[in-house]
Amino acid sequence: MSHIRRDRLVSQSEMETYQHPRILSAWECCKVLACLILTISFLPSCATENTGGTEDSISYGFELTELFRLGDESRGDTILFGSIGELVAVDGSGRIFIGEQQDPIIYVLNTDGNLIKTIGREGSGPGDFQRLSSIRISSADTLYIHDSDLGYSSVYEPERLELAYSIAVPHDDSLGKSYSLVGTLDTGFLFTYGRPIRAGSPSQGHVCMLC
Repeated sequence: MSHIRRDRLVSQSEMETYQHPRILSAWECCKVLACLILTISFLPSCATENTGGTEDSISYGFELTELFRLGDESRGDTILFGSIGELVAVDGSGRIFIGEQQDPIIYVLNTDGNLIKTIGREGSGPGDFQRLSSIRISSADTLYIHDSDLGYSSVYEPERLELAYSIAVPHDDSLGKSYSLVGTLDTGFLFTYGRPIRAGSPSQGHVCMLC
């Protein structure tokens, strides 16, 4: 059973537009083809500049630079993660927090990618998790870990990452259950609510603030 969140509902008229696209006439197809040919032929002239009688090629692109690597595959020092989703966060000191929905454990890594400690275990008591859904770091580096199955967020102090307290997020009959912690505010917490997808029933997502 999976979950879905939607920020916008598609209207019936839009659905009809998607399901019945307009068929172009032969003349319209010819015009589109002619425009494509002109565009392709114009591209080479846009990629060069004439400076002093010489053509300088201009290259557009990007380059990926590896900052660091977690684990060493050649030594077998690796961790295989499943569905990460919103379970990645970095605090002000550069510590990296990574988890996955299939395993109720948060891995804490330093700036070099070395494991500092783990947080959590499977269960239903304080500091336990069943299905992790999101990790958030506040401006004061307080760690928030939300569990969608248990319906509460565990809060950890930033120094030793010890459990400080838990926030119960109640189930709402009209909205469903709290799916994810979106963020922390001065006046409360922002959560998304949703329902499991079932055959024959529409699925909607909602964003609510808990004070």
